[in-house]
Amino acid sequence: MRDDVILQKHQIQKFDTPVLFIIFNRPDNAKKVFDVIRSIKPTKLFIAADGPRYPIKNEYALCEETRHIICQVDWPCEVKTLFQDRNLGVGRGGAAGINWFFEHVEAGIILEDDCVPSEEFFQFCSQGLEQFCDDTSVMMLAGTSYHFGKHQELQGFYKSKHYAIWGWATWRRAWQLYSYQIPDWRCDFTYSDLKNFFGSALIAQRWAKIFDDIQMKRLEAWDAQWVFACIKQQAKSVCLTANMISNVGYHGGHANGNPSPYHEMPYQKVNAADCLRHEFSSIESNIFDMEVYERIGFLYKESAYKLAGRSLITQIPILKKIYEFIKRA
Repeated sequence: MRDDVILQKHQIQKFDTPVLFIIFNRPDNAKKVFDVIRSIKPTKLFIAADGPRYPIKNEYALCEETRHIICQVDWPCEVKTLFQDRNLGVGRGGAAGINWFFEHVEAGIILEDDCVPSEEFFQFCSQGLEQFCDDTSVMMLAGTSYHFGKHQELQGFYKSKHYAIWGWATWRRAWQLYSYQIPDWRCDFTYSDLKNFFGSALIAQRWAKIFDDIQMKRLEAWDAQWVFACIKQQAKSVCLTANMISNVGYHGGHANGNPSPYHEMPYQKVNAADCLRHEFSSIESNIFDMEVYERIGFLYKESAYKLAGRSLITQIPILKKIYEFIKRA
């Protein structure tokens, strides 16, 4: 009954779920995402932009062109902007935008400038944010599916231990658990905790490496820290088996200019309201998760030498200092 009431509400109301749009220096990509946002006409739109890297030729002009997208808001909408004067970087810039967003709203949708959503994505997020608002075992809703249509005939949702941030939504109550520095890693939360959570040494090893790289500043990102926050809380992501996001970002912070199999993934037709009425079993959910982790390469075995070396560097302070000194040299 509650799901039917929520569905009726979303059919008759304006789109009141706040949307955060994170942009930078890619006006063509940003326009593709903005055109879908415009079709939905949210009543609250937040736009966050990192500042230009001044040594890079023409970047100031590209950033300015991308920011002018605000002039294309032609529907009744409360618009707020956070335009940085200086460049914070792909990690701190993204985190700053989301921090700012949740200073103003209790829950909302987050889209970066290369994540082109289907219209169904907005219905999924809006209804899901309300449906799971008090469920602390859930920290996000994800619009990206890496199943490549394999299960598109299935109608339902599952609670996943994979946290896809190409088009997603969350709550202030969840984001307040986020820490950019992840100080708890290898102190209050260790590799053993990762292994217990995933039930897989291979997945635990891959996330451990990423968290080590974040702490040792070998990787600049904001999303790995979000994954850490979710895992530490033993929380999950609500996902569909159908894909609702097409990533067009061949260039950017972690892109190399070449499309991967995960870029421009097609949408699958889905009725989000129907899917959110049925939860897949824990066995089915685990199967879906393992399919995703296998597809993204987390299930291959690292050599014992690499594992041992990384463990020594991260756990013995003098080796960590030597490594950091060599890296700076």
